[in-house]
Amino acid sequence: MMKHAYLIIAHHEWRVLETLLTMLDDARNDVYLHVDKRAGELRKQVEHYSMKSAGLYVLPHPMKVRWGNFSQVEVEFRLFREALLHGPYRYYHLLSGVDLPIKSQDYIHAFFEQHRGKEFVGFFHGAVHEADIRKKMAYFYILNDQKKQKDGWGHGVLSLFRNVFMGCQKILWVRRPVRFDCKKGSNWVSITQEFCEYLVRQCDADMVRRFRYTLCPDELFLHTVIWNSPFRCRIYDMDDMQRGSMRKIDWDRGNPYTWEEKDLAELLQSDLLFARKFSSRDLSVVNRIREAVGGSLSENLGAPIQLSC
Repeated sequence: MMKHAYLIIAHHEWRVLETLLTMLDDARNDVYLHVDKRAGELRKQVEHYSMKSAGLYVLPHPMKVRWGNFSQVEVEFRLFREALLHGPYRYYHLLSGVDLPIKSQDYIHAFFEQHRGKEFVGFFHGAVHEADIRKKMAYFYILNDQKKQKDGWGHGVLSLFRNVFMGCQKILWVRRPVRFDCKKGSNWVSITQEFCEYLVRQCDADMVRRFRYTLCPDELFLHTVIWNSPFRCRIYDMDDMQRGSMRKIDWDRGNPYTWEEKDLAELLQSDLLFARKFSSRDLSVVNRIREAVGGSLSENLGAPIQLSC
């Protein structure tokens, strides 16, 4: 059985990240971790952490990963490239540092063996998301990495410049051309060796340059690539975002919702594999998931799905 690669993007919440690493510490896994350049204390904690069975690779030369801009896509590519150097792997799982598996490693590995070759990428659907795609793709978004930096006079100047620039595009009816069918979804995915190789090759293509000044490109890039590729027919579930990625993420109660102890039964009874997000403000749910999921395979996996292409 081939190993799995877990690619983790972290910037805070050491107690949650430590639990995640503990739950992934299995000889069938390798873990690739990027800690944000601004998260000095977290990086110190990681430097003193070691895994007993899984391989752990902490990316050197960390980046500042900013909300809404292309740095989020860049750090994903860095993780994919680093893992490919040590592969091949059966699957590449992209997680945040505040995610947790909600099934045992036995269950997860058996599930992916039964559905080998499927791509687990979740898509958002509906008129609201279609309008959001058009908005994010239509204009040049500049300095959006400063959008959440709210302190100081510099923020005000940058915000003014950004807003004026956006207003000029709208007044002059500037629209960026789109030559492919764009899709949107959660960037937390599980993909095969074959699609990971294909995806990384797109980094030097025209498509990636098209996304550089797009707002929140991490929600659009990978989904657009796979939708316009031969791997489209391998997508596990195109209709249900959570089932498509096998990740339990609640966008109705939060952005996304942070799971609490009162949600434990809902999480453990789910047929999904991973959940986000968790917080050190409620470590009881984190600890109880770790205790409950540590067992061996006992659940019904269902019948394997055959590839149609």
